[in-house]
Amino acid sequence: MDQMGDTITLTGIGTLPDALDSAANMVYVANFLSNNVTVIDGATNLVRATLADPNAKAPYALAADLVTHRVYVANSQSGNVSVIAVAR
Repeated sequence: MDQMGDTITLTGIGTLPDALDSAANMVYVANFLSNNVTVIDGATNLVRATLADPNAKAPYALAADLVTHRVYVANSQSGNVSVIAVAR
């Protein structure tokens, strides 16, 4: 529990920045060493998917666009950006 009495759930994935799509209630975590992004259901705290782009290496930073419902993933070693279409 945190200082306000809310329950905190820890997951054993990723250590890098994450993105949140509040409309879809999904959390996205970059997994730098395993070259993928984990999608967590914000309502259940369960992993819904692990996504990998074969052209992307070392996902590092994520940004969610709440208008277009896309998550942009900056890949540091491949020097490109992957785009995830968020399911609503």
